[in-house]
Amino acid sequence: MYILWIIVLITAVLAEAATCALVSVWFALGALAALIAVVLGAGFAVQLAVFLAVSVITLAVTRPVVKKIMPKNTPTNGELDIGRPRSRYGQSTHRGR
Repeated sequence: MYILWIIVLITAVLAEAATCALVSVWFALGALAALIAVVLGAGFAVQLAVFLAVSVITLAVTRPVVKKIMPKNTPTNGELDIGRPRSRYGQSTHRGR
């Protein structure tokens, strides 16, 4: 069963690397803990319980901290251009100055 947890771990790490938001770091830690359980000889039910427990606990502990650190609302480029004059070709004349 260690192949399953390696696949889950790699998938979670790649998903985390592909996004700017924390979306799967908790599952990567849970998969790592389940992989350790496999090495220690635990059965699949124990591995699954370890995966779920570690994922839920790390999510519950880190999510409030991350929400305080992350910016509340980042405006998009379109929102930054609202009310700015346009050129005759429809592009904003704002040059970032």
